[in-house]
Amino acid sequence: MLSEIQRNTSSLLDTYRQAIKFKRVLDNYRNNLYSTSLVLLALGAAENIVVCSVLLKASKSGRATQPNAKLSNFLILQLAITDLVFRALNVLRKTFANFWEISPEHCKTVIFTQFTCAAVTFVLLSGIALDRYIHIIFPVRSLGLKPRKCLTMLLIWVYAMLICSGFIPSATVSANIFNFRHKNRPFLNLTQNNVSRWRDIREPRKHCTPGSVGSLERQVAFTTYFLLAFVVPLVCIIFSYTKITCFLSNKAKASNHVHRNIARAKLRAVRMCVLVVLSFIVSWGPIMILDIITSYHHDHLRKKASGNLPLRPLFDCFSLTSSIFNPIIYAFCDASFRRNLRLLLCSPKTTRFEVNRISPSRNKGNSPIQLTTFNRREP
Repeated sequence: MLSEIQRNTSSLLDTYRQAIKFKRVLDNYRNNLYSTSLVLLALGAAENIVVCSVLLKASKSGRATQPNAKLSNFLILQLAITDLVFRALNVLRKTFANFWEISPEHCKTVIFTQFTCAAVTFVLLSGIALDRYIHIIFPVRSLGLKPRKCLTMLLIWVYAMLICSGFIPSATVSANIFNFRHKNRPFLNLTQNNVSRWRDIREPRKHCTPGSVGSLERQVAFTTYFLLAFVVPLVCIIFSYTKITCFLSNKAKASNHVHRNIARAKLRAVRMCVLVVLSFIVSWGPIMILDIITSYHHDHLRKKASGNLPLRPLFDCFSLTSSIFNPIIYAFCDASFRRNLRLLLCSPKTTRFEVNRISPSRNKGNSPIQLTTFNRREP
């Protein structure tokens, strides 16, 4: 009997030591992801603010004179604004969950708005790809197109709200939360006298979730969202840039000698296609696939994930990289945007003139006239 008690005690102590070791690893994992997310969030917000400032300044000064340039700049501007709103809503949702109790109505509104902004971002990315496809493949027809920017954005928002409407009935309030700074979890504490006891820890605050795990409402909402907000824009992006690359390649082969400009355009198209597709998949692919799998196979994932580090916060950090990739790919890689950025950052140079007087000249009459020339001189 005594030996059995000792074995049980030894087994309990081993379990406790493993739990403490895993807790330390989990705390380091949380803290590292929390710091990384703050850095990514700050960098993405700074880049999007710069993009908004440059494009707004360029639109007011009238530098984008071509209609296609105006539409592309408008879509990129809306992309930056929507990303800022989406990140701000995400931060506010997590902040409110830590300090205030959330009602079900408020939870449904927050979840619906957050997913709608994300869907608008995806549709805008596909819209930029389709706009470039039209103006490169059909340059003559595109001259007669008059872009209706307000109508375009209205249709994009209506489409996003329709595909995200399933989150209104599925959104709910839950108390199971992974929080970077949440350390108030009950665990076994060992005193100096080898006496084990449980610490009394209060329950975590409730927070908003897009639906109960495994519920039919969540499955319908995430399936619709995954197909129409992620798969369809991804197909449009791949189709557009693949067509652009094939068009430039065929145009280069049709000519007797490969022109240098065509070769450069082909290289840029291939590079743009690879960057856009990879950035979209790396940023949003993991979290979208995890959400759709969790909605259908939650029990299997829970059993498999017991004792392992959670993947959701890691994939949340991956999604934050889209705020860094998109401004670089769609804005900073463009020559006209970089030129407008230099004009915004650099103060205009003061122009000075040198006055040179030359020898008198004779008019038709005999009266001399004085000629003066103004030569521009940079300071």
